[in-house]
Amino acid sequence: MQNRPSHLSKTARWLLVLGLFLIANSAYLAAFGDPSLLYVANALLHPFVGIVAAILLVIFIKRHRELIAGAAAGVTALLLALATIVGIYLLFVGMSRPHSMALYAHVSASIAGLFLLLVILHARARGAGTRGGDRDGMAMELARRDLCRSVLRCRDDLPARLPQ
Repeated sequence: MQNRPSHLSKTARWLLVLGLFLIANSAYLAAFGDPSLLYVANALLHPFVGIVAAILLVIFIKRHRELIAGAAAGVTALLLALATIVGIYLLFVGMSRPHSMALYAHVSASIAGLFLLLVILHARARGAGTRGGDRDGMAMELARRDLCRSVLRCRDDLPARLPQ
């Protein structure tokens, strides 16, 4: 079987699934603050899925250095590493009002890192010049647009959520 550019490895598939789950999970956690069982389960699941996704991303980057290279990739890696470190910090100290700025740093670094990652992968998919690359490029463009819309919504909602 030929390894085409549009073919995803097992690591990439799991990374995609976990990444999409984390985005949906994050949106749910940001939208609802109810002390329900579903909210608590999502809040407890989020850090562990995030750590697994971070490990898979490191494995993916080590195996596919040619896909993610350059200064933008370095900034992306730095932002995602910062998001992971702050996320692990929040896992240990808990998410309470005194640590709300750490939460905003975690969310901001995650959004910026994911946005840059999508931009890099979109450029790589467009540069592939294959039919699969075009399809992947279109999927990346849609994901980038959704992420931009989400960032704009969060930006508009942020002042109401800041501690007084």
